[in-house]
Amino acid sequence: MAVHLVRLVRYGHSGGAMLEFLILGPLEVRTDGRLVPVHGFRQRALLAMLLVHANEVVASGRLLDELWGAGAGADTAVLRVRISQLRKALRVADCDEPLQTRPPGYILKLDRDRLDLGRHERLVTEAGLVLGHDPARAAARLREALALWRGPPLADFAYEPFAQTTIGRLEELRLATLEKWIDAELAAGREREIVGELRTLIAEHPLREGFRAQMMLALYRAGRQAEALEVYQQTRSLLVGELGVEPAPALQQLQRAVLAHDPSLERPLLQRPASITASVAPPPPAKRAPKKATARQLPDIREPLFHDIKTAREGKGWSVEDVQADFALTHDGKKLMDASAKELAQYLGTLQEPE
Repeated sequence: MAVHLVRLVRYGHSGGAMLEFLILGPLEVRTDGRLVPVHGFRQRALLAMLLVHANEVVASGRLLDELWGAGAGADTAVLRVRISQLRKALRVADCDEPLQTRPPGYILKLDRDRLDLGRHERLVTEAGLVLGHDPARAAARLREALALWRGPPLADFAYEPFAQTTIGRLEELRLATLEKWIDAELAAGREREIVGELRTLIAEHPLREGFRAQMMLALYRAGRQAEALEVYQQTRSLLVGELGVEPAPALQQLQRAVLAHDPSLERPLLQRPASITASVAPPPPAKRAPKKATARQLPDIREPLFHDIKTAREGKGWSVEDVQADFALTHDGKKLMDASAKELAQYLGTLQEPE
C-alpha cells in the first residue's frame, strides 16, 4: 500500500528539541525536523540494535557477537570506541543524551514517542480502544500509524543476520495493522471504498487468507455475492495447487455463510474480533428452503449445488438413482458428477419447480 511519511510530532524538554529515531524504513535520526548524520555502517548498526532493544540493557558481549560476529576478534575496547563515536553523533544542542552505560552493557533510554515504532504501537492501541463505538475514528488512527512507514523496516540492514528476526517481526506488525485498519473500515461501512486496496494487498500477499476473507466480506456487503464466492474459489485453487492444503476453517465457514445469505454478515462489527471471520455465525442446523441458484453464483458452488439437489430430490421422494437417471435423460447420458456448475444450477431449478 502506498503510504506517505507524516512528520513526527516533536516533544520538547525544558524548551529544547529532542532526538527522534526512525526504524520503520531506513534508519534515520532527526531533531527539529533536521537529519542528524550518523556515519559508518558499524556505528549505524550499533544504533539500530540499541533502538530495537530501546529501554533494555544490551550486554556488551551480545553487541560484539551480533555486530562483529563470534570469533571475529573484536573486543570491548573496540565497542567502547564505537559507543563514544555514537554518543558524539547524538550529542545535539539542547537534546538529552539517551545512550547510557549500564552494566553489563549499554541502554538507549527513550520516551515512547521518540521512536516511530513506539508511536505506531500507541496509535494502534488507541484505535483498539475506540473501535467498538467509533470505527471511523479507529480507522483514522490506524491510517496515521501506517503513514509512519517509509519503506521496509531497517532497510539499511536487510541482509544483516542481527536484523533478520526484527525485520520479520516488524513486517508482520505492519500486515497485522493493515488487517486491523480494514476491519475498522468494514465496521464503518466503507466496504466499497476498500475493495481496490484489498485487491492490491492480495496480489502482494497471495497466501495471506485474512485479506481474502476481508475481500469476501467487503464484496458481499457491497452486493457482489458472486464475486465474493469467486474469491473463495481462487483462494482454494491457489492453496490446493501450491501447498496441497484446504483453506482455513474460518474461511470455509465464511464461504458457507455467503452462500446462505447469513444475516450476521450484514451486521456492523461492534468490536474487533480476533479475525474478520470470527464475526460470522455458523449456518443454523435447521433445514431451510433451498434458494434457486443462478448463473451469477457459479464460480464455486458445485458442492453446495449437490447438497441442494439432494434436498430437492428428497422433497420429491426421489432416490439417488432416480435423480441420476433423470439428469442423464435430459443431458444426453451425462453423469451428474461430471456436470458443470452451470448445468447443475439449471437442473436444480427444474427440481425446485412445483409439480
